[in-house]
Amino acid sequence: YNAGPEQLEVEPLLPALLRDAGYLTYAAGKLPVWVEEAGFTHHPDVPQADGGLALGEFVRRDQEDLFAFLRAAGDRPFFVWWAPLLPHVPHDPPPRLAERFPPASIPVPEWVAPDAREEYRRLEAASLAMVAWLDEGVGELLDELRRLGLERDTLVLYLADNGWANGLPSKGTPYDAGVRTPLILSWPGRIEPGVETAHLASYLDVFPTLLDYA
Repeated sequence: YNAGPEQLEVEPLLPALLRDAGYLTYAAGKLPVWVEEAGFTHHPDVPQADGGLALGEFVRRDQEDLFAFLRAAGDRPFFVWWAPLLPHVPHDPPPRLAERFPPASIPVPEWVAPDAREEYRRLEAASLAMVAWLDEGVGELLDELRRLGLERDTLVLYLADNGWANGLPSKGTPYDAGVRTPLILSWPGRIEPGVETAHLASYLDVFPTLLDYA
């Protein structure tokens, strides 16, 4: 993500290798301004004039551009970089999700100071609603794969970096919230569901593992 396009000539990224192997490659959401140089053949986002990222409204608005890509892929193999800016700040969930987490229902840890308890509840409720929004987007994508008959032909890898934690040190720290992040694999008929492992893994493992599967 932080590499410059000049590095891609000697260090090709995963989408470039898959593209050269015949895959269609799609990216939406949080992605580099040099998205095409990275190897993506399809993307709805356009770099902003100031050089920043055009994060757009992917999932926050809809996923229709991605679903159109999946429908058009036909029998071609594909790779999708699905990176909505959720549950990233700003925490602005729609009312239908915010209503599911009333602040008064949020338990408050004992370490929260008395004068900060209401603020803790408010922030935690908004964060939970944002996670629900992300979860909703994941469900929409998986439903579309099923509808198109692609579920059993698609390896889904879910991962995330560390981020915001209410009232706790997290990103950039050696505490649990700073170093322990999710990594989930799903492939119906190929990967046994519900299996957990405590083995250490690094994101450096993801690159060769996905290439092995492909």
